Amino acid sequence: MNKSVGVVCSDLEKIKEAKSLALKYELPFLDSKVLEFNDSKPELILHFSKTKIELIENIPNASGPVFVDFTDSTLNYRRTRGGAQQILKAIGGANQFVLDATAGLGRDSFILTSLGCKVIALEKSVVLYTLLVDGIKRAQDNLEISKIINSNLVVYLADSIDWLTKCPQPVDVIYLDPMFPHKKKSALPKKEMQLLQLLLGSPEDESESLRLLQKARSCAKRVVIKRPAQASELEKDVTVSFKGESTRFDVYVQN
Repeated sequence: MNKSVGVVCSDLEKIKEAKSLALKYELPFLDSKVLEFNDSKPELILHFSKTKIELIENIPNASGPVFVDFTDSTLNYRRTRGGAQQILKAIGGANQFVLDATAGLGRDSFILTSLGCKVIALEKSVVLYTLLVDGIKRAQDNLEISKIINSNLVVYLADSIDWLTKCPQPVDVIYLDPMFPHKKKSALPKKEMQLLQLLLGSPEDESESLRLLQKARSCAKRVVIKRPAQASELEKDVTVSFKGESTRFDVYVQN
């Protein structure tokens, strides 16, 4: 974890849950009534509100919170009409058993699940894992979304390299969307990416992404890695690529 993270709870009914999580993962628990913005406080806050768990930057006038919402209209437009076909082609069609080794905020895991795939999603960040689990829990209130998720999406707190080294469960496809190095001259990334970079740090190069790709290729016959549209291939022997406006799916199929 790159930045310090504290836990704050503003809902009396969730204080026990929030304190338990803080204790389990050795995060400081802060009283929301005395929370102040100063150098001695954590830079990021995992906030237990009445309706959800969210991640916020601990500065005055911070941008809005980041949280997982599988009922979000933009996400559901994407799965029904807005570009799901590219990822569907990349994974080799519907109804695959997919390991999403870099789950992040779970959006691609959800898209894959909505396409009929069974998905194991791995996330090594305690904070992002907590947001994912909370998002799945809240999605149970939506009949349509809960039917998509239940029994088809499972999330584990795990390091992908460790998981792939053991290969505990064979899958049809391994899907990767690793963090891409931040370019200093580029425009500021959107809110979610800014907070992810604060939380996890922005990689200096792509050595870790390459290591993950190579490990994945040793564990599955089909590996898909999501890349910026104009980025070079991590390994040159790409079987096929599916390119959109801003992203590209490079597919590696083993003989």
